[in-house]
Amino acid sequence: MREGDSRWASATLPAPSGSGRRAVGEVVGGRYRLEAPIGRGGMSEVWRARDERLRRPVAVKLLPAASPDAGFARRLEAEATTVAGLRHPSIVAIHDFGYDAEDRPYLVMELLEGQPLSDVIGDGLGAATAVDTLLPIGRALGYAHAQGVVHRDLKPANVFLAAEAEGAVAAKLLDFGVARRIAGDPRLTAGWVGTPDFMAPEQLDLGREVGPAADQWAFSVLLYEAATGRAPFSRGALSELFAAIQSAPLPYSPALDGGLFRVLARGTRKRPEERYPSIEALLSELEAWASGGPRTTAVRPIATAQAASTPASAEPGPAEAVSPSLDDEFARAFGEER
Repeated sequence: MREGDSRWASATLPAPSGSGRRAVGEVVGGRYRLEAPIGRGGMSEVWRARDERLRRPVAVKLLPAASPDAGFARRLEAEATTVAGLRHPSIVAIHDFGYDAEDRPYLVMELLEGQPLSDVIGDGLGAATAVDTLLPIGRALGYAHAQGVVHRDLKPANVFLAAEAEGAVAAKLLDFGVARRIAGDPRLTAGWVGTPDFMAPEQLDLGREVGPAADQWAFSVLLYEAATGRAPFSRGALSELFAAIQSAPLPYSPALDGGLFRVLARGTRKRPEERYPSIEALLSELEAWASGGPRTTAVRPIATAQAASTPASAEPGPAEAVSPSLDDEFARAFGEER
């Protein structure tokens, strides 16, 4: 089962090593009683918990080890302060942030029932269903951009399909752990950050600006994959992937009609200034396309409701590029010396 899968249960989650192992029944921050682990990444775990003060279920993201990683602690705090200022129905809500008795950081979020988009894409949802499913995510990105926040890591695992009343499904945008504010940091560069298949060309060049247009690129790639079942620039080797991102045209798929393909092709133009002036402009084109023909508004049925929150797999793993030192091939792709 993949890391970060919301179906992880305590029986399948290996116990973390060291004196700082978490346990069912442990109370974090004096109020959050841990009930069951629901996800784990390289540096954190996500637990289903109960807020004993407000008597409600929550999700708690925290470090399993006794000694906190300073970089992760800063990232978790940055995620908390960034998302806490965002109020949008399609962005996961942050309830609290703090440090436990052993000075380990924790982040408390709303608990969602459902599953990530990555679990249901399969061979593709089809163009109409993909557009209907992801339009709310595009609106959430537009809202974040208006608040001066760029997400920088949009991918299927960071879109959660939350089960709501009467069988409805609402898409939620997760994991602002590598998000950056636009104001005061115009280049937004601190090493390579993101997930390779969804990184815009400017994210691969440390000397170029990375702004809202990078989220527009990732959204277009995400929509392409949701509709067709495959990431458009995916290749066997990272060097080939990065070369395709920088120079290959968007491949046509029979799952996309000409109108939708043209929208996504503009959203993935290599130069940021040649894309849409804003993600709202792209969404306007998608809405016009969707209103012009038959469409469906339901994603594939969720077989079993699963407790989930911001996936713990958000921490960089082998498939994610965060700095040139993490992967020799990543550096070679751009002629960088280690």
